[in-house]
Parts: sequence; C-alpha cells; structure tokens
Amino acid sequence: MPSSSEDDKSSDTVADYRNTHTRWQRLCCVVDRWFITGFTPAYFTSVMGTGISSNIMYNFPWPAHWLRVCACIMFGVAMFFFCWLTVFLVVATVKRPERRIAFTWDPDVAPYMGCMAMGYMTLVNFIYYLAKPHHRLTSVGIFVLWWISVALSVYTGVIVFFFCYIGKNKHAHKLKHQDLHLSILLPIVTITVASSQGNIFLLDLPRVNLQVLTFIVTFLLWAVAVGVAFMITTINLSRLFIHKSPPTSLVFTSFLPVGFLGQGGYGVALMGYNLHHLIMGSSSDMHEKYMAFMASSENMAVVKEIVATVFIVVFSMVDTVLLGLGYFFTAIAVFSCVAKSKPFAKTPNPEHVHSRYGFVYFSRTFWAMTFPLGTMSLAQSQLEKNFGPGLMFFKAMGAIYAVVLFVITIGCVIGVFCYVFDALRYIMVPRPKHDIV
Repeated sequence: MPSSSEDDKSSDTVADYRNTHTRWQRLCCVVDRWFITGFTPAYFTSVMGTGISSNIMYNFPWPAHWLRVCACIMFGVAMFFFCWLTVFLVVATVKRPERRIAFTWDPDVAPYMGCMAMGYMTLVNFIYYLAKPHHRLTSVGIFVLWWISVALSVYTGVIVFFFCYIGKNKHAHKLKHQDLHLSILLPIVTITVASSQGNIFLLDLPRVNLQVLTFIVTFLLWAVAVGVAFMITTINLSRLFIHKSPPTSLVFTSFLPVGFLGQGGYGVALMGYNLHHLIMGSSSDMHEKYMAFMASSENMAVVKEIVATVFIVVFSMVDTVLLGLGYFFTAIAVFSCVAKSKPFAKTPNPEHVHSRYGFVYFSRTFWAMTFPLGTMSLAQSQLEKNFGPGLMFFKAMGAIYAVVLFVITIGCVIGVFCYVFDALRYIMVPRPKHDIV
C-alpha cells in the first residue's frame, strides 16, 4: 500500500515496469519494490483498521443482522491483508537478513511492529465473537491466543521501545526534539490493546483462578501502558508548543493519542464491569483466597454489593476522564489535518496536497485515523453498558465515531485496491514491437 505522495518513486517504478521484458518480470519488480525490498511493518495498519472495523460492526451499539454480515466481509479483508503481509514480512527478513535488526532497533521502522501485533489482536477478538455462541470452552482457546498477544505487546512495548529510544547501540541514532513524533506511542498502545483483549473473554473462563490471574495481568499491563503513554504525550505536547503541528506526511499521526486514550478507557471500563460481576458472583472459596478482608463480614451480600459498586463506578469514572481527553485530542488531530489543506494552509506542501482541489493526497498514513476512532467508539459503548440506557449520549457518540471509522476504512480499502489495479495496469502494458528481440 504505497504512499501516493512518493511521486518520484512511483515514476521510477513505472520505468522499471516498462524496462523489464515480460509481464512476469514486471510483476516481480512490483512485488520486490513494494513488499520485499521496500517492506515496512507500517503496512499492518491496514489490518488494524479493517480488524477493528469488523469488531465494531459485529457489536454495533444498535445491532443489525446486515451489519454482522458486513463485519464478516470486513474480517475477510483483514485476514487477507494479514496473511499476505505476514508472508511478505517473512520473505523480506529471509531475503534481507539486516531487516531483522531494523525491525527491533531502527526507530524509523521498529515501532510499527506494534501495528502487526494490534492487527493480530483484532483478528483474535473477532474469532472469539464468532465462536462464543457455539461453545463456552472457546474462551480457553482464545486464552492461549491472548498470551501470544501479551508476548507480542511486551516485545514491542518493552524490547523495541528500549532498543529504539533508550538503549545505546551501534544501530541507534540520537533523536532531536523535533523528531519526537507521536509514532513513538505505537509500541506502548500495543500493551493497552493486549490488556483490553484479556478482559473481553475474562468472564467466560472456566475457573476463578484463571479469571483472577487474567484480571491481575491485564490491570498491570493497563497501568504500565497508560502511565508511559501519558509521559510520551506530555513530551510530544512540548514538541507541538515549540515546533507546531507535524509535517503533512505525518499529520495523521496526530490521532495516535486518541488511540491510547480510547483503548485505555475501554480497558478500564471493561475491568470495572468484569470486577463487578466477579465479586457479585463470587463464592466463599473466592472470598477466602482473594478477598480476605470480606471473609469476616457478617452481612456478606451487602458488603459484596458495596465493594462491587465502588469498583465499577471508580473504573468507569476513569474511563470518563480518558474519554474527555480523547475528545480534546480528536479535535486537535482534526484541526491539524484540516490546517494542511486549502484554504487553511497558506503554503500547502505540493508533494502531499492536490494543487487544484487543495485536499491531502491519499496515502497509507490515512490508516492512522482508523484504529484510534475505533477505540473511542468502544470506550463510549462500554461506558453506556456499565451504567445503563440512561447514558444515551455515550452510546450515540460511540455510534458516530463508529460510522466515521467505517467511512474512512472503506475509503482506505478502496484506495489500496486502486493502487493495486494501477500497478496491474502498468504490469500488463505490452512492450513496443521494435523493443522485442
């Protein structure tokens, strides 16, 4: 999914197509340039966008059968992207072994490994939604897949983050203050997504000890991710104060803080909901093992209700705080993007902005909008679920964010296939007769 802004590169690519002898050679040239030699894990943003769109379509605030059918189609698109991109990732690392180092150490490439992890998590979530009605033990299989998600999130959020931005090594280079873009958040957001994923199936786990273990792990992941993400966002705000909004090529990364705030809010709201149900449905054995402070209470039912209510209210209020910040950063991101287009931009970047119409050219950076908008939709829908239909505002706002997500995702998918068809058109161009030997 190459960027349309790379005009020079596209021109060279077209020349390469025409200078090769057969269609097969031209096809190999395209695949090598875009997906092997030029492969970047940022391509997995397409899996993130289509994956979270399928999740939200399937669990839309106002459900409908046709939406679930559309969700299955979108899931198929996400799986198509994920499978092919995974193949290209493997081929790229085999053909160019130095890329293995870049995927862990290079701050221009490695943070986007988080896109692969988050794309994988959205696919696992949808598989759970499909399989859950058929067999309760589905949660056990998802539990195993979730630990893979945890491993991927720790790899990107700890190992990649350290070697890219903190550790001293021969592959790293010093970052200037103006180079501290919001893409630094990607590895950290991965941890937040893994935390939320664990809470989706937590109540369906067959044993209490597994439920408690999962809750503790997810809460620790959430605490680490949200804490570090706030620090990074604070640093980036200082960069915005000094150097102003990002360049046009990176302006859509302004949505990344919305992603961690929405995902963090969704995760903490889910934890409150799950903890409430765990406490209210707990047995005396659970009280003795995990809630000893309640074991000696005379009126256990009243104590359980009070404790469970306190937890769900406090966790939901934290979700509300994160949502408020999410609204703020959504506005900042939208204003930043609009400011790059005519008539708001005094001197728009000709490489990224259409000279006649004034809008930003489609590129793979458009995918950066999808996942953050989806997380905000999830967080608001879960908040309404925690308290009831009285909070219709959050349900409606969740639906609005979801609809905007669907429109942008479908637009991005169409843009990707337009690029594919454009490449195929050049591949099928026949050689001039006087050039054929």
